[in-house]
Amino acid sequence: MDGQIDHDGQLAVRGARRLDRSEGDARARRHERRRRARASARGRRSLIERRRRRWPPTRPSSARRRPAPPKRLRRITWLALALIAALPATSAAQSSRVYVRRIEFTGVSHVNDEVLRRELLQLEGTYLNTVALDRSLARLERLPYVASADAALRPVAGNLELVDVEIRIQEAPARRYGVGGAYSGALRARLHGYFVDENVLGTGQQLALRAEGNELFFSGEITHTDPYARLDGVSRTVALAARRLDRLTVDSSSFDAELRSARLEYAYRIAEPRDDPAPGARAPSFEPERRHGAWLAFGVEINDVDVAAGTAASEQLRRWVSASGGRGATDAPLDASFETADFAMRWINDTRGGDAFPTSGREQTLALLATLPGSDVRYYRIDYDATRHWPIAERWTATLTTRAGIGGSYGSRELPSLPPYMNWLAGGPDTVRGYRDGTLGPRDSSGRPYGGDLLVAAQLEWLTPWPRRWEERVRAGFFYDVGNAFSVGDTVFTDDTGAQLDYGFDGSELRQSVGVVARLRIPLGVLSVSYALPLDERRHAASAFRRDDVEKLQLTIGVDF
Repeated sequence: MDGQIDHDGQLAVRGARRLDRSEGDARARRHERRRRARASARGRRSLIERRRRRWPPTRPSSARRRPAPPKRLRRITWLALALIAALPATSAAQSSRVYVRRIEFTGVSHVNDEVLRRELLQLEGTYLNTVALDRSLARLERLPYVASADAALRPVAGNLELVDVEIRIQEAPARRYGVGGAYSGALRARLHGYFVDENVLGTGQQLALRAEGNELFFSGEITHTDPYARLDGVSRTVALAARRLDRLTVDSSSFDAELRSARLEYAYRIAEPRDDPAPGARAPSFEPERRHGAWLAFGVEINDVDVAAGTAASEQLRRWVSASGGRGATDAPLDASFETADFAMRWINDTRGGDAFPTSGREQTLALLATLPGSDVRYYRIDYDATRHWPIAERWTATLTTRAGIGGSYGSRELPSLPPYMNWLAGGPDTVRGYRDGTLGPRDSSGRPYGGDLLVAAQLEWLTPWPRRWEERVRAGFFYDVGNAFSVGDTVFTDDTGAQLDYGFDGSELRQSVGVVARLRIPLGVLSVSYALPLDERRHAASAFRRDDVEKLQLTIGVDF
């Protein structure tokens, strides 16, 4: 019995031990599951954190940050948000958009209502778009007869989804007139006068008159521009001009030319300007053709030309007049008359904004001119001008200006090249400083500058506001210039001995110079002074036809009264 009891007790103990072992295994398994669950949760959290750190993807340090929206856009946006927040919640199905019922202009007395409305991108009857409204205000301020434009939102009583937009306009003078003067080494002192009405009878159309001249030349022009000849923004310009030349520059041979022209041009804006020009930095009144943004223009110009070369004129001038239909004996004055119909195309891209001394942006102009079939003489001319500004260091700005052009003749009448009055002249502040203005390039049989039908020039400047107390009016720095004019047509050049000269393109003939330059914005214009050191001057060449005229100190000034 005891043995049985002992045996049963031993069996009970063994059973308890087996029960305890199974419960321990279960606890261990539960603990392992909890440990794995915690580890999995930690893994998921770390994965999410890693993904968060990787998103948004980091941009390289060189990437530019998106500029902050203008203050006016932020103000309009906050006004719109405050208006929407003030609306009570009526039903889930009710629309949350706010629509513009009416747009009104205030402060306007000399501009027709339709002239202002055609600049609007925010329209009546559409939902309120703060970006479109801000761009509309920028377009209004770009008008030369609008000084400023601001907007205010007015809720409509009884309708929580409608607002009226009030645009307050401050008008600017639309008429400008005056006289002025300029000085350069090639043309010496000259005077000009102008009258411009940017808003004829409140229509937004422009009427401009300009005249300029001195003892070498005289030119006059009258233009009329309708900026919205078509509703899609195509502008139309009609111009009448007259020009008289006694010689190309003070150093060139005598050459008489009278030109009368009529021009019809259509232009279309293909890109809006990124930065609006400041009111005080707009183009001078006598330069109404300057446009900001990107433009494409096409036109036709009719020219009536009379040219004459006296007995004292160079052989090159007399040959060209003779080839264009000149009349007269070999040893007598020659004269010719011809008419041309020119096709003109221009592409303009200006992103510099309105600063008088730009620190960024670029300006590019590509112009193509070609006479149409049926013209008495046939020629073509291609011009490309480009200027690029970019900031360097803290207070310095680099500016690269390039100029290139090529032209020639074509057709049945064999002209040597371009008309002499359309040749390019090199040397001076606009091409290569340190050389006398307009004296580089081909020379005629008299040893005087004749100009070329190929131009290559570049100018690199590093400018800074100096001194600091005049930083709003002065820029000073250093420059490097390179360029020259060449002849690649059929014009024959000879020296005083009758030996033929070759003025074709040659890289070794490019002239270079370095120096210092200062520009001062005075109340009536801009004064530019430069001192240059030519790097490869040929002042002492054996032939006078290869000799350079050096002028280290050069001054240009333009003023308006």
